[in-house]
Amino acid sequence: MVRWGGANGRPQFNVMSGYIQGIQHGWAQLSGAKKGDWVTLDVTTDGGRTWGYCGPFEARWDGEIVITPAARTSSDPNLKFRACGAPAGVPGSRAVCTTPW
Repeated sequence: MVRWGGANGRPQFNVMSGYIQGIQHGWAQLSGAKKGDWVTLDVTTDGGRTWGYCGPFEARWDGEIVITPAARTSSDPNLKFRACGAPAGVPGSRAVCTTPW
């Protein structure tokens, strides 16, 4: 798990991993959210030069835990995930991201 935030009432973004039907996957999770806070799962296949993203997924109420769809992991060192997000009203260009995993 890689995380960002969580202190002083700020939302916390995590990159989580686990096995789904025996295959390892990664996903992003937002906790400690206020309504309108959002999270994406960002994926790179070129070691971080370019990123695509799944989301944003927005908290519908205060305290909701928001989880993105999961993506399969790989032993390829160029495949990396990160969780990005921001409080309500902050555009994607101003998102904060976790360290890539």
